[in-house]
Amino acid sequence: MILLLSSGNSLLRFYILGHESKLLTVRQKRFILLLCIFAFTNCSLHAQNEKDSLIQAWEDIALEDTGRLNALSSYVWGLPDKLEEDFMHYTQLGYDYAKKKDLKKYTTTFLTGYGEYYRVKEDSLNMAKYYSESFAIRKKMGDEERMAQIHLWGYAI
Repeated sequence: MILLLSSGNSLLRFYILGHESKLLTVRQKRFILLLCIFAFTNCSLHAQNEKDSLIQAWEDIALEDTGRLNALSSYVWGLPDKLEEDFMHYTQLGYDYAKKKDLKKYTTTFLTGYGEYYRVKEDSLNMAKYYSESFAIRKKMGDEERMAQIHLWGYAI
């Protein structure tokens, strides 16, 4: 069943499978409208809850470093807008922490985040710088799969 809402001529019309439904009462239309609003709100709340739980995991110092960095990485890479302030803020936090703890896998993950940020900004010079740095560390680690991904994307110089 496909439900489309139209607000033409100041009237709210419901279309089910391409046919305007004139059989729905005003009460039924209000119920369907509230149901749609609830569905969209629920999706938004779920995304917010996931974000909150990932950030809580990052802030939980009782967790192992890798668990915290996994949570932070999942949060950063799950952001739809790579130019969002949170993207660079948490990328910086993750990079600094991974570098301090000498966790190369995570250092490269967040370096790749910097590269992605600059790719979206269309700053090729900085994009290449960060992807190349990530590539070089992955090469030293012998992580051929990740090296191939970075190389195929064309980010390694």
